[in-house]
This record gives sequence, structure tokens and C-alpha cells, in this order.
Amino acid sequence: MKEYQKGQDLHPYNVFLCGDVSGIQPFIFNIRSEGAAKTLKARSFFVGAITDLCIARIEERLGQDQCLLFYNGGGSFYVFCRISDEATLQDLRSEIWAAFARADIHLCLSAVKFDADGSSSSEVWKTIHQQAGRDKLRKFDSYAPAFAPFAPSELDFADDETWRKFAKKIIESNRFQRAKAPRSRRVESDAITLFGLTFCLSKEGEGLPEDVNWHLPLWDKKLIENHRAWVDRLNEENKDEDGEYRGIAPGHIIEFATLGYFAETRTGTDNIAVLKMDVDSLGDLLAQQTGAWPKLKGLSDALKTFFERHLYRLWEEGTFKSGGEEAVPFRENIYPIFAGGDDCLMIGAWDAIFEFAVEVREKFGAYLRERCQEIGIAKVPTLSGAIVMVDSKYPVVRMSILSEEALKAAKNKPGKNSISVFGRVLTWQEFSDARDIALALEKIILNDQGSRRILQYIRNSHLGFEKLMRQAVEKGTIHNPAVWRLLYYIRGDKKDLAGLEGIVRKYQEALLKAAIKRETTNPELFPVAARWAEFKTRKKRSKPLKIDKRHERQNAP
Repeated sequence: MKEYQKGQDLHPYNVFLCGDVSGIQPFIFNIRSEGAAKTLKARSFFVGAITDLCIARIEERLGQDQCLLFYNGGGSFYVFCRISDEATLQDLRSEIWAAFARADIHLCLSAVKFDADGSSSSEVWKTIHQQAGRDKLRKFDSYAPAFAPFAPSELDFADDETWRKFAKKIIESNRFQRAKAPRSRRVESDAITLFGLTFCLSKEGEGLPEDVNWHLPLWDKKLIENHRAWVDRLNEENKDEDGEYRGIAPGHIIEFATLGYFAETRTGTDNIAVLKMDVDSLGDLLAQQTGAWPKLKGLSDALKTFFERHLYRLWEEGTFKSGGEEAVPFRENIYPIFAGGDDCLMIGAWDAIFEFAVEVREKFGAYLRERCQEIGIAKVPTLSGAIVMVDSKYPVVRMSILSEEALKAAKNKPGKNSISVFGRVLTWQEFSDARDIALALEKIILNDQGSRRILQYIRNSHLGFEKLMRQAVEKGTIHNPAVWRLLYYIRGDKKDLAGLEGIVRKYQEALLKAAIKRETTNPELFPVAARWAEFKTRKKRSKPLKIDKRHERQNAP
């Protein structure tokens, strides 16, 4: 479909269409946890295919000269089109309803009248989303077959084995073709059929979108040799379950249990983490761009470019350090579930996910500031996120629910632009400060400059620190004896003093800012930092962590 260009004449079009896929996260994650890594990418790919095939069908139904694509990404699309009668639009809706009548996922098609002279971009944008909200509440209102009885097995598009084969085909293929004759099944091991059109994976034809085919954590020869004992163990376990199993080989998808194992080899903590990130109040920001379709297009494309290109480039080329000085690639430790439009969701080794969140936010801010200046948008979008740590065998469907709840907590913070981690909500700057403190604590502990008891003291220190900061804000003064009692409490043993100067300085700077500028620092960043450092240094611990209760009683602030 032809795409909208800056300065395009919109007079030939009288309708603005919006297609929006709902139920994406439950659809992707409603799978068995065993072998989930082989299924998730296929379902995520399917979500993108839904909008692509629907757009192709709209163009086929209305005619190439009657359609102009404004945006397509992240499970939604917008099209300027010319529709002469309501029956044509209703026929399109009926096709969509028929495709999703027995599915956990749905595509809602909404439309509003459009006048290039009399309709401002902000009015049309606001109206189409209001209409879409109403349409979602009354889906299938004119399609009775959707309410006919059906077997539970008919809810899905394919069984787990078909999804796994499809994911394997994605890795093997880098191109696709549209079949001349549609296939009968909606999802097969190499094809998707919807709205009378078939999308086939192949090694010939058009190239797959940049964000699809190769962005999965895959085994290679070096990884297999470096973790030979673990690979042999996995091969033995899988052989017992499947007699035809031939063992892990280069190009195979790395499962979540292995991502947890990778984290354990570096930190001693066998966990994975879920990272969910979403642009704040994007609908409101877009609606504020009055009379400016080019601005709407520019900002939408900028966000799409970041999540579908720059984020994956960071994943592909970026590295982090954990448990040593050697750089570790993100691509071997993080599984991108989806990234596009204005959000993303990743699962990976917990230490990789924490570092990746910091990198993504920094690059998002830098890129969007530059693009907004070029487009002429004064307010730069912000990003909120959530990190949830779980066991590698934790039910996949629950990972989705927990990450969504944590993200809501971050977005409920005044001003948003925050991240939820360990059940606490921090601004991104506070999260970065917590990272610096965690790295300092890790260095102290791994270099034997102090014991791991420091972590417990810092986790408990936020109560006394919060009281001192409140007094500094209210009175403009700092009670020095109480400050020194706090710092003495944090120090613990005498040998723990070495290396703590930087961390102590964080407390002092926060209290000075409270007294002079009347600005508070979130005391939760210290417990988050201590918890972060605790997970990073478990490899150092040879016996259970014991806290000196007498020290706590005598020196608690």
C-alpha cells in the first residue's frame, strides 16, 4: 500500500480507518511453560502478520488508488481511504469477525469521516480513538456466528507443535512470499492464512521485516563449548523425554532455563527477569499536535524506528559486564518477545535485563530528543518500565501478568517516566543511581573490602535516612549527630569502611539537596541498590548470610 508522505494531498480520501489488535499479551503468553522459548516468537510474529494481512486485504478490497497507509506498527494501523458506501466497510468488518470469532485475540476495525479541509489532525485523531474504544466494547455486534457454541480446542489457531515448527522456520528463512491460492488452515508450520490471503515463509521472495527473523538468542559453537557440561545435561534430560531428540546444535533457540543458568555462572543467582517498557501518555501527546499530520507521522515513525530498529541494534551489538571484566553480549542473554510501535517486552538472564533497561532508556531519550527537535515537537515522550525477577521455570502466563501489574505501578507515579523494580518505583535517574551504588557494593564485596552484611544495613537504612531528609526539607538544617549515627550504622565492621566513600557521599549529597533546595531523594533507591548487589554477589557467598543482631540493635538510626 502507498504510504503517506509529508505534504501529501489528502483531498481524495473521505474516511480514516484504524485497525487495532487487542488481547496481544494474553494470546502470546497463554502457552505451556515447557519449551516456551520455541513458541513465543512464532505467536509474536503472528500478531504482526495480522495487521499486515489486514492492510493487504483492505487494499485488495478497495483498490490501490483508494488507500493511503499512514502508519503500521505495534499491533495497530491507520489508513486514509475512499469508501463510497457503508456496506463496503461492513463487509470488511465481517471478514475480520469471521477470522477471530473463536480466538483469544481480536482485530477491531474503526472508521470516522474525514475532510481534508475541515478536519484538523488532532480532532480526527481524538475522534478515531473514541470510536475505537466504543467498537471494542461491542465487537461482533452484527455477527451472530461468533456466539454459536464451539469446542475449547477451536479457540487457538494452532497447536504447540505447529507454533514451534513455525518459530524454527522463522530462523531458517529470511524471506516470504504471498501464495497464489490461500491454504485451508490459518496457521501451518510455514504459513499464515487470514482474510483470504496467505503469507508463506521461504528462502526466496521479499525480505522479512528487520525486526523479525534473526533476533533470538541462539546457540553457537563457542557457547556450546564454553558450557559443555550444561549442554550435555540438557541433552540427557531431553533424550529421556523424546527418543528422537538429536541434541543442542548451533542455531537452536536458547531456552529460559539456560538464560537463568548463564546468570548463575556470573552472579550466583539462577533467575531470569521480564522487562516491559511503554511510552507514557502517547495518545494525549499525539492529540496535542494540532493541524499537523506531518508531525503525527514523524513522531509515530520515530517511535516505530526506535523500537523496531535501534532497540534491536542495541540487542545485537551491545554488551554488559557482570561478575567480571569480560564483556557479555546482550544477544546471548535476552529473548525479545516483541518490540514495536511504542512498547517492548523482553525476557532474559536477570543481570542482562537490568543492564539492558538502563541502556534502552538512555538511547531512547537521546534519540527522541533529536527527532522531536527535527519534527518540531516541543514535548519529548517519556518511557516507563517494569522489571520482574522470577525463577526460570516460573509459569510463562504469570510472567505476563506480573510485568503488566508492575508497569501499571510505574505509570501511576506522578509524572510517570519511572521504572518498577523489586516492588518499588523509582525515577530513571534514581534507578541509575541505584545501579551505581550496586556496582560499588559489588566491587567492595568481590574485592574482600567488606562483608555482605553491608547489604542488610543499607537495606534497613532507608527508614533513618527518610527521617533525616524530612527534617532537612522542613527545617533547612541537618542534624549532624544523627547523620553520623546513620553512617556508622551503614559501615558495620571497621573493615567495611574501605570503598564506602562513594556510597556515603550519595547519602550526604541527598541530605544537602534536601536542606538547600528542599528537594527530596527517594529513599527506596538504597534498598533497591542493596538488593541488586545481593543478587550480583551470591557467587561470593559460601554460607548463609548472617546478620549481627547486636550491631543492629546498638546502631540502628
